[in-house]
Amino acid sequence: MTLLNWFTLAGLCFLGALTPGPSLLVIARHTITNGRYYGLVASASHALGVGIFAMLALVGINTVLHLSPLIFKLLTLFGAFYLGWLGYQIFRSKQTSVSHQTDQGKHESLLSAILDGLLIVLFNPKIALFFLALLSQFISPGLSWLDWGLLWAMISLITVKTPFLAPA
Repeated sequence: MTLLNWFTLAGLCFLGALTPGPSLLVIARHTITNGRYYGLVASASHALGVGIFAMLALVGINTVLHLSPLIFKLLTLFGAFYLGWLGYQIFRSKQTSVSHQTDQGKHESLLSAILDGLLIVLFNPKIALFFLALLSQFISPGLSWLDWGLLWAMISLITVKTPFLAPA
């Protein structure tokens, strides 16, 4: 993988991590209601879930790459189409305000923050599809195991949201 590809993938992962969605709302809720530490714990467990999906996508892409170059090419084309469709949907969507009420004064357990961060990822199949589509654009037959591990680590670490910015 070229250095440009590494930076492009890292940039796309940063944009994905910064995009508001259900994950960010869960992490923000834990941060606001229980403090920064709870937000960081929810964020770290969220990153673990993303890491699980990224690893499954990498293993799946690697398997397909070795079994059939034609299927890999079709997967790459489908991935490009899916990413383009997601971009189109974003541009078509209307701005709506989301009111999110938090339970002030209700202190949740640390286990609740861990489970919420992890389960919000694992029950969102769009994340798995997104990683499959995204990673298929950057994988090539000559990647070493070190490259695979660095890809997984980069994706997992970038996904940790920054709950430090919310008021304590």
